[in-house]
Amino acid sequence: MILYGLLILAVDMWWPAAPAVTAFALVAMGATKATVERFRSLPALVPALGLHLAVYGSLYALFIGATLHCAARGDGGIGYPTAIDLAASLGPAAGVLYIVRDVMRQARLAE
Repeated sequence: MILYGLLILAVDMWWPAAPAVTAFALVAMGATKATVERFRSLPALVPALGLHLAVYGSLYALFIGATLHCAARGDGGIGYPTAIDLAASLGPAAGVLYIVRDVMRQARLAE
């Protein structure tokens, strides 16, 4: 998932209409899965996931803000490609929150 997101972000450098927010959400989902797998059996799982969620949540908000800022500066406002990109990014972003919630629940039950 990280690879697909990074490939779309690379395409976005040459074609600005590419879905950058959705691509970053895919990167965040892949990074969340990798973080969970790395820290699954360690006691640092909950703090690591908290930090991970803070960093990737901030970056996701930054991507949304940059996309909206760029769209607002244009003459046409927020167009269909931008709206579709923002709407499509909600799925992977919700997936990240679901993964973190599920892992936190399992960690709490293991105590």
